[in-house]
Amino acid sequence: MRQRSQKSLGKTQSKVVSQALRDDGYGFIRWKARVEQRAEAGVTFENPDLVALGAAFGMRSARVDSPGQLDDAIAAALEARAPYLIDCPVDFEANDALLPSELRAEACAAFERHGMALPRSFTAS
Repeated sequence: MRQRSQKSLGKTQSKVVSQALRDDGYGFIRWKARVEQRAEAGVTFENPDLVALGAAFGMRSARVDSPGQLDDAIAAALEARAPYLIDCPVDFEANDALLPSELRAEACAAFERHGMALPRSFTAS
């Protein structure tokens, strides 16, 4: 969600829950570069304090630091009945372990249809 959208939600007090997936960089691009054994450049940085940013725009906000906290954060967001931002860390490096082999096969086929190929490390189960 863009900052101007957050500002609008805060002003109108729309009952919307927004989840910011924070990876302190361009994590998916970093992960893809590593999978393809390419050099990384300019993909790591620090995100702003998203909870403070949400509050500055009039949104209630929460930060979760582990998967076990997410259910409580979502419940609090839904109970708030107001704009709510959940700052949630993600690690795209976990993609290799999380993607089922069927999805990997579909992804590889899609890349091949466009004349591209994924490295064997991606296709290995």
